[in-house]
Amino acid sequence: MRNLTKRVRHPEAGLLSFDSTHMWFGRRSETRLTTFVPADDETERKLRLHNA
Repeated sequence: MRNLTKRVRHPEAGLLSFDSTHMWFGRRSETRLTTFVPADDETERKLRLHNA
């Protein structure tokens, strides 16, 4: 499974880039956990400013 970068345009923060990772909970399980973390320093900075 490959990890992907997702880009989202937020109305106030602008363009945000996130790396995503998928983790399945078993071979036949349909349950998965997807995490999104900032893909670059600019996205991380925008998130910190927006959540302050």
